[in-house]
Amino acid sequence: MTDRTGPKRYPDLDALRVGAIYLLILFHVAKVYDPRPLFHIWSPDLIPGMNEFTGMMRLWRMPLLFLLAGWAAVLSLRTRDVWAFMIERLSRIALPLFFGTVFLGSLIKYLELRNGVSMSIEGWQATASLQEAHGSLQTYPVPVMEPYTNSFLEFLPRFFTKVKYFTWSHLWFLAYLLVITSLTAPILARIAKAEPRPAVHQTVWLLLPALILFLSESFLRPHWPGSQTLINDWANVVRYSIYFGVGAAWATYSNLGDRMRVQWPLALAASILLFTAHKLLVEVAADWFATLSPGARVVEYGLPAVAAWFFILSLIGVAGRFVTRPSPQLSFAAGTVLPVYIVHQPVIVITAYYLDPLPLPVGARFLLILLVSGAATLVIVLGPVMRLNLLRAGFGLKAPVKSSWQAASLAAAACVIAVVADELF
Repeated sequence: MTDRTGPKRYPDLDALRVGAIYLLILFHVAKVYDPRPLFHIWSPDLIPGMNEFTGMMRLWRMPLLFLLAGWAAVLSLRTRDVWAFMIERLSRIALPLFFGTVFLGSLIKYLELRNGVSMSIEGWQATASLQEAHGSLQTYPVPVMEPYTNSFLEFLPRFFTKVKYFTWSHLWFLAYLLVITSLTAPILARIAKAEPRPAVHQTVWLLLPALILFLSESFLRPHWPGSQTLINDWANVVRYSIYFGVGAAWATYSNLGDRMRVQWPLALAASILLFTAHKLLVEVAADWFATLSPGARVVEYGLPAVAAWFFILSLIGVAGRFVTRPSPQLSFAAGTVLPVYIVHQPVIVITAYYLDPLPLPVGARFLLILLVSGAATLVIVLGPVMRLNLLRAGFGLKAPVKSSWQAASLAAAACVIAVVADELF
């Protein structure tokens, strides 16, 4: 990867960002049929082995996005001061988080409850009938909840006033990113002032994150499995902060990317070897892992963390090696990643809620939901979201300042109306 000193876009980073975001559509449709609890819509007809697919994607996809976010933050701070940077972050992160949670989170949560699932800060639950339908395919049981029968209008005020009904759903990424960026902004500004230079000890810079991730996952993950609630979720906070920091460092040490353009096959081979070793050990010594002894923690959590790191290195190398020139198509797709990220989840939830009950084979339903939700997401993003200034602002795209205030005011008014309605009725 070349020296990154200007405000221009970099096609390799854009390609990684576009790939990671658009894969979310496939990932979240797969979660509908995943035996591992839970997702907002959890089909009674699970697909064996789907948890292996989603589990592999979960290990590297979001960490890659945090790494790219740290990298992009330093690039941005090279062309603006820290205050202008934070104002831009508020419009790009805080406003979409607020706007999306208010207008999309409530719908997602309501359909989740009607489907027979509850995912909240208080824990995970599912109805007895849903769990019974899964039979032996469900990997482990969750506490039983009563079926939810209230109407949407009855539910809506409680979304804003009851913790167990609140969710920011997939927008947790924006919440974590906003906190990490805000806390590290002064450090990022200092890093941005430094001239890009070659790393002296390249191997150390490539292997040290693997060691840190290995230790943090081995010691923290057993105590904080991961709830995406920001509060009491220290394993995820530490992991994503590490990746964010690595991205910031790589923006300065440009030769690290250059090295991975050549050595990405080695990183990929190391990743595959570690993933394979982890799976074989888990299958051979399943009872031992249930003890969560120090050795079991290392294999259960430490090895996948290192494998994911090497896989991300290989992706960076592949992108740097093969995506070397900008194109209008890639630049356009890169401009859609944030609204696609925000819109895709409610579209998948609605689509799965209404299409999964169809009398079709489970594989046909999976493909139907994938195609319909993917197409609907693009239609919504390329249509009203990108054409209306109010929605552009609400979904983190460039828009007039007036539109940003209008989007924030509209979301705030919706909150106030819901709280007042809950008090009155």
